[in-house]
Amino acid sequence: MTESKLLRNDDKPQNGLAGLKHWRYDLMAGVQVSLVSLPLSLGIAVASGAPPITGVISAIIAGIVYPILGGSYVTIAGPAAGLAPALLSGMLTLGKGSLVAGYPLLLVAICFTGLVQIALTFFEVGEFAKIIPIPVMEGMLAAIGLIIIVKQAPLLLGDLTPANNSIPLAILNLPNSLASASFEICIVGALSLGLMFWLNQSKHRWTNLLPAPLFVVCAGIVLGYLLRFDSKFLIAMPDNFMKDSFTLPDFTKVWQDPSLWSSMLMVVVTLTLIDGIESLAPVAAVDNLDPFQSPPDPNKPLPPM
Repeated sequence: MTESKLLRNDDKPQNGLAGLKHWRYDLMAGVQVSLVSLPLSLGIAVASGAPPITGVISAIIAGIVYPILGGSYVTIAGPAAGLAPALLSGMLTLGKGSLVAGYPLLLVAICFTGLVQIALTFFEVGEFAKIIPIPVMEGMLAAIGLIIIVKQAPLLLGDLTPANNSIPLAILNLPNSLASASFEICIVGALSLGLMFWLNQSKHRWTNLLPAPLFVVCAGIVLGYLLRFDSKFLIAMPDNFMKDSFTLPDFTKVWQDPSLWSSMLMVVVTLTLIDGIESLAPVAAVDNLDPFQSPPDPNKPLPPM
């Protein structure tokens, strides 16, 4: 919906059934957001070490639950890219180096993190986000970005060696990844990065027909087919994702193994801090773009991860 029309009618956006008054405009906006969210959610899930479909499921849940709870009118909820390295590290820590063993345990940590965030919401801890200096938030987000780059660089080169839990060791291992790089994979990766930057900066009208992430994903699929990539370089989507991608948290193992308790506490605290700050920081920044200046409740963005 256009800003001029809303300002002329003084019709502020609303949550719930009342917000469906402009459903035609919201439907088009939802389609555009979903096109961007689909490849982004898949990428975040892969970067986190989780099954790819879990990223899409997380986006669906966040897209339905967050608007019902309220919060910001101009912020879109979904999988947080900043949590990817923390989730991967937590999975390796709880699984003692094994992603398969650590995934059900990480789900336990996510459940505990959600409970902690709900408790913090009742105590209105979100108000304290206003006193956090902006350089602290920017530094944390920049560090998260660097961690993601370090973790994903070997995959960009075609090195499928399991990610190292230690960032310094992962950096030292980059020359080995470069030595074993696959030429075809490097070409596709470089073209994808170049396309992403170019499409986001291009002013040609045809580049706006598809969101840049979706265009890059489609181009990667075509290149992978033409270059006949080995199946190990492709994302494996299960035939029955309802069966293979829904894993229940393993509370029993956590309860029966006291050696996991300290690691579990560390992962829960880490996820709570990162997700809390990453959820609250954009609210204050993005809401400055709201033409109605609708005051957001800083406590409502806390629960969704």
